Amino acid sequence: MVINHILGLTALAATAMLSIPALAAPAAFDPHKCSAIHNVDVPYDVSIAGDRIAFSSSGKRIVVAPAYMEVDGHRFADAALSPAYYQNVRAFLHSAGTFPKTAAEFGKSTFLPAPSAAKQNFLSGITTMCHSILNLADDQKRMRNAFADFVSPVEITLSSSPL
Repeated sequence: MVINHILGLTALAATAMLSIPALAAPAAFDPHKCSAIHNVDVPYDVSIAGDRIAFSSSGKRIVVAPAYMEVDGHRFADAALSPAYYQNVRAFLHSAGTFPKTAAEFGKSTFLPAPSAAKQNFLSGITTMCHSILNLADDQKRMRNAFADFVSPVEITLSSSPL
């Protein structure tokens, strides 16, 4: 899926930001945190209808909505966790959906001598992608702690070393 290509670009961008001063990102972004991301996969077909995000594959169905999450008909709901999890899933999907175009525009401009809008958009896109992955990973930990049968539609593997 596109996510695997995005993961490779995330690592490349983190390296570029560390080694190319002209591509320095805003001070609030720490590219070292992105290096903790080892793998991101969405092994499902994704559809969005209104405020419901549906993931389906091989008979398994996961629905994420603002007030609940449903795995094969089993509903998990928590007034504190569900809305944040929904927002982070949606933010991740948005980042994953827009980043390939941003990366392609950056690729076309890499040989331009002066800083370009495409380069800045790439840094912004990679920052957004990294944050959305890490935020979603944090929410998934909270969901697993609250719901024993929690199944994440987005599989995120982080390094075991501290961020």
